[in-house]
Amino acid sequence: MYDMLFKGTRLVDPKNGINKITDIAVKSGKIAKVNEEINTNCSSKIFNLPGKVVVPGIIDPHVHLSNWIGGSEGYKMMARVGVITAVDFAGPIDDIVNAINKEGSGLNVAGLNALRPGINLSGSNPSSEEIEQFIDNSLKKGAIGIKIMGGHYPLTPEATTKIIEIANKKRVYTAFHVGTTKTGSNLNGFKEAISLIEEHSIHLAHINSYCRGLIKEPLDELNEIFSLLQKKNKIVSESYLSYRNGSSGKCVNEIPETDVTRNCLRMGGYPITKAGLYQAIVDGFAEVIVSVGGENVLLKGEKGVQCWFDADTDAIISFKVNIPEILFLCAVHKDFNNRFLIDAFCTDGGGIPRNIIVEKGLQLIKFGAITWEDFVTKSSLMPSKMFGWLNKGHLAVGADADITILDPERGMAVMGINKGKVIMIEGMVIGEKGRILTTERGEKKIKEANIDYEIFNLNNCLLYNSTKSKHKNRK
Repeated sequence: MYDMLFKGTRLVDPKNGINKITDIAVKSGKIAKVNEEINTNCSSKIFNLPGKVVVPGIIDPHVHLSNWIGGSEGYKMMARVGVITAVDFAGPIDDIVNAINKEGSGLNVAGLNALRPGINLSGSNPSSEEIEQFIDNSLKKGAIGIKIMGGHYPLTPEATTKIIEIANKKRVYTAFHVGTTKTGSNLNGFKEAISLIEEHSIHLAHINSYCRGLIKEPLDELNEIFSLLQKKNKIVSESYLSYRNGSSGKCVNEIPETDVTRNCLRMGGYPITKAGLYQAIVDGFAEVIVSVGGENVLLKGEKGVQCWFDADTDAIISFKVNIPEILFLCAVHKDFNNRFLIDAFCTDGGGIPRNIIVEKGLQLIKFGAITWEDFVTKSSLMPSKMFGWLNKGHLAVGADADITILDPERGMAVMGINKGKVIMIEGMVIGEKGRILTTERGEKKIKEANIDYEIFNLNNCLLYNSTKSKHKNRK
């Protein structure tokens, strides 16, 4: 007897070469059978879904859920739009551990710990011993790796190189928002990152963010970045589809603290000062992220300014600085082997209100820019491969029953299922708690916290999979 049966739905599963009307049976959290006709007497729950499209559960490889950026509101915000699995890209992982049983909305979540000089590091040029200790402690607490936040909390080029080398040696997941104390979150920072990485493995975050016209014309910047990516085999990457970014509104000594915020003000023609940021919020060029009714929203004008002041400027803000042409090309561009040069879609969202993989992805399909197979590849299959989640990203028999059901007419997700449990129906989130995806090094801590968890092996992720190459078939 199956636990649930989906009848007469279109299944798109590029890993297994499926794009057709079929039935899908689920038992004990796994895909039990895929067949054109499965007897309805064999299941306790039956879903008739004509006109709907079943895809492997959406995986967002870059979100923010921690208290200082994003917030726990992000769990519900993601589940509502069909996300099943997500990776928090800043940490601390402690925030995930503390929140997921209360607010996890039934999601799978993994996390990286960001290195932040002056906050969790002694400064911008930490010793090898301090870096090793940070990585080891992060893994013990349940994180799967680390992130260098060069655009917000830059380290010296020397320290950045050391971190990449040590993290690769320890074979932990390693992500990089480019920029150091000598460059920034722009084309020059990207070029510097390529030189610092050398032959090591790295995940480069939100490629679209480095093509905002700060150094050259945006399309010229993108072409140069595409050329550099084409030559590197050990880089995985993502881009997002929102014209809004996310940054910090915190000001120190009347100056915005982070390079990203200063860049955004420069792009908008505002003074690089607290007063300039104030005016940008008043004008609506910048918006302040505020929790309202359990979800985060964007406020501008006087209301936005008041919330920013109430937080003593230490609030997350968003600027409309992403260029549509750049977002589009990052989403659709393929290399000379007809494979996506940028591996995956992401949102950089979670608690930052831009969780639009499904919304914008289905628009790209309607426009004719990508196929359904392309959409699933970039929203589930490749993210699963990036992190080495072998039972996700596809719906073969034995795979995790992580499923997102889409309504192409309305351009939205109408159901989310995590290991056979429904967590969302028509935008109503009914999932509870959540599951942390971690490594053996984090198992003890997560188990002690009485959290559902799953162990996976980072040796299977694209960063450290020796068969991974831009010039080889990734299926």
